Amino acid sequence: ADLELFALRKDGFEFPVKVGLSPIESAEGHAVICGVMDVSGQKQTLDAVQQAKEAAEASNRAKSSFLANMSHEIRTPMNGVIGLVDLLARTELSAEQQKYCDIIKLSSVSLLTIVNDILDFSKIEAGRLELNPQDFHLREMAHDVMQMFTVKASEKGLELAFCIEPGA
Repeated sequence: ADLELFALRKDGFEFPVKVGLSPIESAEGHAVICGVMDVSGQKQTLDAVQQAKEAAEASNRAKSSFLANMSHEIRTPMNGVIGLVDLLARTELSAEQQKYCDIIKLSSVSLLTIVNDILDFSKIEAGRLELNPQDFHLREMAHDVMQMFTVKASEKGLELAFCIEPGA
């Protein structure tokens, strides 16, 4: 069995040692071999690892807190944008203006979803995420995604199209 003790140097400095005792049989009878090893380097390494671990955990907590706070700060104005776009959509608009209004709303809702995902990520790290399954319509989702990228695609001279197999 190894013992962890402290030894004293000539200068009076105390340092950790590991002492191992092993019984042996010799021609003279029973004896014990004693090994003493300076483990101060190992102790320093373990202390440094522990400090690094604690610093990493503190940094991770700070990052999660920052993500949660920023997500909440961004959600408020995004909800305002979505509300104003809804109000704008209820006014008299040309077909082109209505189309742009719809795209603004889809993009805003998409951005809000990303912010919510960031908030969910910080909840996952904190072990507080609760899943809430929801049904959705694949065709509507595909259409909405296409709408968000329509303007960018047309600026580049591209046409976006999608096809969902019937019955899917």
